[in-house]
Amino acid sequence: MKLLCITERYGDRIMVRPAGYGDGVFFAGRQPEEDIIILLDMPGLRTPTVGSIVTWLTKQSRKGKFRIPFLSDLGSSRREITELPEEVWRKAVLDDIFDVENYQYVSWRLNDHFSLQEFSAFANAWLPQLQQRLQQSLVHAEQQQPRELQRTQDWLERVAMVVYQMPRRIGEEYDSVLQMMDEAQIATLRQSPFLVEKWIATADRIQTHELITTLLNEVADYLVRAEMSQQDIMKTLDLIYKSEKLRRITTLMRSISPFPTFWSRLQPRITLDSTVSGKTIDITQATEQIVELGWPVLYGQRIGTIVPGRSALVLPASRGRVFYIAGQRKLKFQVARAGGRLEKFGNILTMSADGANAM
Repeated sequence: MKLLCITERYGDRIMVRPAGYGDGVFFAGRQPEEDIIILLDMPGLRTPTVGSIVTWLTKQSRKGKFRIPFLSDLGSSRREITELPEEVWRKAVLDDIFDVENYQYVSWRLNDHFSLQEFSAFANAWLPQLQQRLQQSLVHAEQQQPRELQRTQDWLERVAMVVYQMPRRIGEEYDSVLQMMDEAQIATLRQSPFLVEKWIATADRIQTHELITTLLNEVADYLVRAEMSQQDIMKTLDLIYKSEKLRRITTLMRSISPFPTFWSRLQPRITLDSTVSGKTIDITQATEQIVELGWPVLYGQRIGTIVPGRSALVLPASRGRVFYIAGQRKLKFQVARAGGRLEKFGNILTMSADGANAM
């Protein structure tokens, strides 16, 4: 039996799970690299379970096929071989797809482990046979040869599985080329003195998300380190906001990154003034939330002074607008005690009768 397995680390050793899950087997002697696809070649093995593999290894070792110690030689009471000797494995190649039992197991990982050159070599070797095999299948069908049709089907499934991964491999090459080009632009940028406008323009021009994030974080670090005024920080944010791409990326930075980001670097330096006055606003549905610095609060409707990182009342409004109201839930109590109507922050805050009674 031949199997394709992906190596993984367990503690300080490398192992594989021959069945694709469950128990694993370690290696004797030379160790493979971590996270590569290897071929296990064990003629006569019937099932890929660890127990069956140990039995097969033990029998082969007793025949003198391998020169590795039995467990009993290492002080155990069991006379078994439990580790894979160098003779039964090697690094896999794409052509191994045709010989293994478990080719579906690695199908979704091929583009991670084989280069575009290897995919190209596979295509050169096997795709010319594709039309020939399909024509032969017509003959097999006419002559009612189901076994030959089944062989052709199995061959085509294996070829198709590799071909299916080729667009993904090319996509990764595309990303790699873009990243190299972007890194070259950044290297040129770093040769000049730091200038916020140039850093933002480069971030807007390049394509690699991680590199864009790096440049924007460097902008934030510079603004904090240079102790720039809030006015200058707001001008920088306005410049970033004008770019739809940078606006989108900085929005994602808030929602997906577990690490200190562009926003968290700037947040302690920002206090936002009120932008709404002379309005009557029903705050019945407003909820107390921690206000995080980001585009919604920067370009939202603010009632009173909002300090990012602190609590405020947040009220979704029509057309995607959001009202940020200085004050916590106790402000709703004040409005309720005032009979459901209170002038505050240059506006009139109201609550419905049901909402006021519920307080």
